[in-house]
Amino acid sequence: MLTIRSYEDTDRDATIEIFLGAIRQTAARDYTPAQITAWAQVADPDAWHETRLSRPTWIAELDGRPVGFTDLGPDGLIDMLFVAPDAAGRGVAARLLQQVNATALAAGMARLWTQASLTAEGFFARHGFGVVRRQIVERRGQRLRNALMDKALPTQTAAELSSVTLQAAEQADVAALSAFSVATYVAAFGAGFTPADLASHLARNLSMTRWRDYLASDSVLMAIANQAPVGFVQFGPGETPDAWGLHRLYVAAHQQGRGVGSMLLDTALKRIDHAGARTVTLTVWGQNAGAIRLYERAGFVPVDRVPFTTESGAVLGHDLVMRRG
Repeated sequence: MLTIRSYEDTDRDATIEIFLGAIRQTAARDYTPAQITAWAQVADPDAWHETRLSRPTWIAELDGRPVGFTDLGPDGLIDMLFVAPDAAGRGVAARLLQQVNATALAAGMARLWTQASLTAEGFFARHGFGVVRRQIVERRGQRLRNALMDKALPTQTAAELSSVTLQAAEQADVAALSAFSVATYVAAFGAGFTPADLASHLARNLSMTRWRDYLASDSVLMAIANQAPVGFVQFGPGETPDAWGLHRLYVAAHQQGRGVGSMLLDTALKRIDHAGARTVTLTVWGQNAGAIRLYERAGFVPVDRVPFTTESGAVLGHDLVMRRG
């Protein structure tokens, strides 16, 4: 039986083996031995593992054995989609791509794109991707041909967006939460970071590993429209039972101004109040006027102002600390 699950800490070696095997055997018909040798290398397995953990990554298992994997970047990039040679032709790649497509739609992404090898170009073309341009990339002194391909994703209609429901997130929602939060954060704030600082921030705060940790200690409510997340709120107790924190409240751009944020905030505050909290504290970007107004209407007031510092030490602005109660 073919199943899809999220990447786990124990998957490093299996994914490297699939990657190397797919290049050395499946791709060998389209590239020279020298090109294959240059391409089929993983210099730092630990860095490979950290990259897999930093973004939504899925494993395909056939009868319990890993036989393929893929990932999804915050800008819709499918950087990896590889299938073990002995599992080729069994629908593994199609199921993995189906998972990517569903997650990208849930995150409100408008486009998927990839740099497809000569071996993979036909597969992506059969699944709706078109060639943007053909190009040559260098791998350890070898020049390899591939194709930049992309696929536009459908947008939700007004009717599909009209009915929003709330549901509690579970560990099974980790990939969807990571993809949605990364895409929403990058769209809102990504332009202010250097690429390295942004990658570090996303890995440290919104990776699947971090979301597994969050769900083990916090409550997360997801706003769902047309079976896809369009927002969420994350909250939990602080150092004392009567002091709680509202850690994140994200709403997809196409749902902002429709009351989704208010719905999430009101529901979270009711649950926090029911738990006996006397104070609730949050941090919001100091230039996010819309969010600040939303929190002020709910009774939050500013109590502090702290610098927002990136991994490299750059100060991008200030966060406003707000408290209710």
